[in-house]
Amino acid sequence: MQTRRLALSAVLALTALWTVPAAAQNKDREYVVASSATYTPFAFENKDKQIVGFDIDIVNAIAQKEKMKLRIVNTPFTSIFASLNNGDVDFVISGVTINDKRK
Repeated sequence: MQTRRLALSAVLALTALWTVPAAAQNKDREYVVASSATYTPFAFENKDKQIVGFDIDIVNAIAQKEKMKLRIVNTPFTSIFASLNNGDVDFVISGVTINDKRK
């Protein structure tokens, strides 16, 4: 189950970044990412209050390869999709799984 979640998180992170149209990828723009940092080992706060974890490593690696700037904000899981729908964040990464409602 853990391996499946890791793989799904990676796929969702890749999808989130690759769906930003290339023309819209302003290299000077900072993209805001919502993550609920309460889901170890995927996303959690370290002792310095930095958001770290597997999901964060993946999204940072993709952003580095694409030369994108990210700002990851700790957002309660119950409101990450509302933040996305409101345009407060550009995408989410938080151990998100696909279900009928999220499709």
